[in-house]
Amino acid sequence: MVVRNTHRNFVRRVAWLGIILALLWPVSVPKAQSETTLTLLQTVTGEITAAAPTQTWTFEASSGQIVSAWLQPISGDLQPVIELLDPAGTVLASSRPASYRSVAIDAYPITSAGTYSLRVSPRADSATSGGYKLALLPGYSFLLVNDPMLPDSALRSWREPASTSRLNEGRLRMGAEADNLIAWTTADKLGTYADVYVQVDARVEEFNAYWEYGILLRTQRTDNDANANYYAFSVNSSNQWRVFLQTGSQRRAISDWADSPVPIASSGTLAVLAQGSKFTLFFNGQAVGSVEDASLPQAGLVGLMVGTSTRPNHRVIVGFDNFIVTVPATARAEIVPPQTLNDWQGTPEAILGELIRAAVLPAYGTPAVEVNSAFVSNSTPSSLLFVKLMEGSSFANLVYAADVLWDSDIENIACALEFRVQDGDNFSIVYFDRKGGLGVRQTVGGEVKVNDYALTDALKLENRARNRLLVVAYGNGLLVYVNGQLAAETNLTQVTGEVLLAAYNYQLATSYCGFTNIWLRSFN
Repeated sequence: MVVRNTHRNFVRRVAWLGIILALLWPVSVPKAQSETTLTLLQTVTGEITAAAPTQTWTFEASSGQIVSAWLQPISGDLQPVIELLDPAGTVLASSRPASYRSVAIDAYPITSAGTYSLRVSPRADSATSGGYKLALLPGYSFLLVNDPMLPDSALRSWREPASTSRLNEGRLRMGAEADNLIAWTTADKLGTYADVYVQVDARVEEFNAYWEYGILLRTQRTDNDANANYYAFSVNSSNQWRVFLQTGSQRRAISDWADSPVPIASSGTLAVLAQGSKFTLFFNGQAVGSVEDASLPQAGLVGLMVGTSTRPNHRVIVGFDNFIVTVPATARAEIVPPQTLNDWQGTPEAILGELIRAAVLPAYGTPAVEVNSAFVSNSTPSSLLFVKLMEGSSFANLVYAADVLWDSDIENIACALEFRVQDGDNFSIVYFDRKGGLGVRQTVGGEVKVNDYALTDALKLENRARNRLLVVAYGNGLLVYVNGQLAAETNLTQVTGEVLLAAYNYQLATSYCGFTNIWLRSFN
């Protein structure tokens, strides 16, 4: 067993060869459990217990609004269900599994304004309990990005003779100055999507007598952006909206300029929901119109645009803020982690692809760490020595992997991956030893919450042997794969913390744990 000394006197020895890449998106701050109202894009926390087996959260919705819900257990053994209730208490929709232990309700259309509810309870066939995080989302159930236009924004900046796109003072400012010009930019860092919801706050900052701004979907960029393909949804200063398809140099109206049933202003929130061949446009939360077109079905980039008219109305500058993108969950009837990974010796993308296809993970992760090698050497009695990966960076949902080579003069030693480490009293660790044992331990506030240990035949025990360790810590669930075999599955309490590599001596020994091909993906 791993014994943790609260007065840990650790020796740090680090050897790095490689590149560290960090890319984290802003996350919402959870509300206190005592509140029972929901606000879009604000995460709440709750708890299901034997004494309180259901919890109900209410929210206000308007007619035509599209809403989703995402719930992730964060403690206990909770197997949850969400139900969407109308103002009369009638169940409108129930959740389906969306990823390992998470559930979602995706893209439900609200038909009449009122006070709606989300009811959380354990699955009918399980007497489970625990804490959870719940979010009410616009459009789809998985929040891909909530971008307040920070310096590392997903949206491209560029400058051309007649147009520009640049981040300035917390906004993306896009301008155009030419006759009948459409200027646009894309969120290249986000990847490509077909079904997607995009929302942005817009404010016209400069214009003569005409302005136009909008959202791009399914953008297929080429070496020459003048030949790009995309759908554009826009509004203008004449209280109109339109949808057009751009294919190379050709532009075709899907729906030409039409009067909007919703007042269009120079400042407001524009949104679009793409669902198969149907596209619905919103302004300030109200549906403006919808169209159907199947000409461009493939996934593409999302983006923003501005447009001008003819002289003297050929100059427009628009400031964009609060760029939000949600995408559908991968809903399954049931999610069972694979017992064996076929691609366990492959690239991170191959391994993640297998877990995503099994719906263990959502398809939307962020590269966080990639390091060629590191090592920890230990010559002390009964102590754990560690090195940190990415000083000061913390993760909650993650996949963490390394090839581990061990060398020691005795068998009473272990190598380990630590994660969600806050301090010496708050951490989780997966370790495996030369006796052939695999252990999982979690300490919260100095109290041991999980302390599991069992022998496994998946380990190679000989000196200088190399073992591939893969840790999936998602919500309250933990999966551990050793050389491609599922060796442990248990419950943890989710917290956010750092990641470490470690070597542990059960007794006085000289041990060495070498780590190569280290990588981590964040699914926060």
